[in-house]
Amino acid sequence: MKKLFLLFGLLLSAFLLFGCITGGEPSENPANENLSIGVNKSDSVSYTYYSSPLFMIYYPRGWKVDDSVQGTFRFGSPKEDADDIIIDEFIVEIWEGSESTPAEFEEYEKTLMVEGDAVTNREETVFNGRNAFVIEVDGSEPKSSTPMLFKTVFFRNGKWVYRLNYGMEKSKKDKYEPVMESILDQFIVGSYGT
Repeated sequence: MKKLFLLFGLLLSAFLLFGCITGGEPSENPANENLSIGVNKSDSVSYTYYSSPLFMIYYPRGWKVDDSVQGTFRFGSPKEDADDIIIDEFIVEIWEGSESTPAEFEEYEKTLMVEGDAVTNREETVFNGRNAFVIEVDGSEPKSSTPMLFKTVFFRNGKWVYRLNYGMEKSKKDKYEPVMESILDQFIVGSYGT
C-alpha cells in the first residue's frame, strides 16, 4: 500500500510540474481575469495572467503566449502593422541549474549575444526578495539588423534558475519599456520544488 501511495504521489508531482510547464500550440490570452494595471499616469493597459507552480505573470491582453518549449514561456506583443517584422516580447526561462553568481549569469547571457551586441549595464540587486543579477544589452535583431534593447534579470529560487528577459525595438522604447517594467514588477515567483 505504501508503494502504491508513493507511486501515486510521484505521478501527481510529475503531472503538476510537467503538465504546467509544457504546453501545446501558442495561444492568445487564456480566459483569465481582466486586470487593469496603470503603466504610467495617463495610460492603463488591460492585463491577464498566466500561472504555473513556478511563477505567475501578468501580461497585456492581446499578446500571444507560447509555452510549447519546456521551461520557456514567451509573451509577445501583436504586430502593429503589415510592415512590423519584430515581436517585442517578454520571456521567462526556468531550469534546474547550478548557476548562482553574477559571473555565471553574465557568461550564460553572453552565449545568447550576437556580434555587435554590447553590455550597457550590469548590476547585482534584489528581485522578489532574492539576490539577482541584471544585465542590459544594446544589440540588433540578427535577420533585419533592427536596433534592439534587451534587459535580463537572473535569480535563483531553490534549485531553479530564473531568466526573465525582455527585448524591444529601440524606436519603440517609450511605448514598450513601461509595459515591460510593469510585467517585471508584477512577476510572482512560485514555491514549487524550492
